[in-house]
Amino acid sequence: MPPKKTKKEQVGGEQASDLVLEYLRKQNRPYSIIEIVANLHDTVSKTNLTKILKDLVERDLVKEKVSGKQAIYHIVQDPNDAATPEELKEMDAMLEKLKEEITNLKAEKKAWEAELNTLKAAPSSESLRESIKTLNKEIKQLMAHLAPLRAGTLPPVSPAEKAAIDAEFSKYETMLKSRRKMFDNFWGYISDNSGQNKNELWVS
Repeated sequence: MPPKKTKKEQVGGEQASDLVLEYLRKQNRPYSIIEIVANLHDTVSKTNLTKILKDLVERDLVKEKVSGKQAIYHIVQDPNDAATPEELKEMDAMLEKLKEEITNLKAEKKAWEAELNTLKAAPSSESLRESIKTLNKEIKQLMAHLAPLRAGTLPPVSPAEKAAIDAEFSKYETMLKSRRKMFDNFWGYISDNSGQNKNELWVS
């Protein structure tokens, strides 16, 4: 069986009136009777709160505004708390300055996010090293394959065979140039953003 909720002790009289007035003054925003009862955790009953608010309104300590069937209440503002025209102008200027700073910060944030996404998409130093090893291995294999052909130590080949070999060589040569260019671009980009030159970055 769930434990029974302990009912909070309610206050009345002057203590309840002071509690309501202090709450409205501290919050400094409009509330309905139901909201005040709930926010004060039922320490003041709805019936008692209605009487208290009526008294505070009559004493011009609280303002009542009726909207449809519901009434809302808020503390009476002290005229002395109102800002002067100079203070309002200063606050407006400060507000515009803050808006401008927020806009600049948003733009800066967007730029950093774009750069971060670019860095995330770029291959790591380790993957670039592996790519270079693979390319060097492919180059050695191609050179070993083509060396006998260039030296003329193999039997003559037909024009069709020679054209096929040349096409294969051109394909791998184009692929090699493309990968080298891609590597140089990525390696240069990483070097520019790391503050190290390419040799220092390669050693690290």
